[in-house]
This record gives sequence, structure tokens and C-alpha cells, in this order.
Amino acid sequence: MQTSAKERRGGVPVDSAQPWRATGWGLFATFLLGGLILAGSRTLDHFDAALVAYTSATLFAGFAITYRYAMWLQRPGPRSIAVRLREEPER
Repeated sequence: MQTSAKERRGGVPVDSAQPWRATGWGLFATFLLGGLILAGSRTLDHFDAALVAYTSATLFAGFAITYRYAMWLQRPGPRSIAVRLREEPER
């Protein structure tokens, strides 16, 4: 068994900072989404109590999707595609 800072997850070496980076992006997206919900409901003045469950599920889904996408982008294949798309000039 390897005892270095890298572990293998799905056959791909994973740096120990990658989950923390993805968690940071997930929290950023969650707070941004929460801020947009606050702004859209005029600081919860126009917010029905029945929407609390939907709002918490939406915030959780926003975190989960952003976390998984950030983890996926840190893999070598998707990262190279993302860099190539970012550097490609618009047509």
C-alpha cells in the first residue's frame, strides 16, 4: 500500500487538496445561490414557509453538483479538455 500524499481513486491519483478545493467551490456556489434566493425574495419578505424544504434541497443540490463537477474537472482528461476549450479562440 502506498503511503504518500496521493491516493488512488478510480484508478486516478488524487491529491489530498482536491476534495478541499472542490468543497470550497461547492460552498461558494451554495452561498451565491443562497444570496440570490435572499435577493429574489426581498430578504425573505416574500418567502412562504412551504418553500423551506424546496430551498434547502436546492441549496444541497447546488453544492453537490458543483462539488462533483469540480472534482471531475481536476482529473487529467477533463482538465486538459477544459484548458483547451478556454484557450481556443471564439469562431
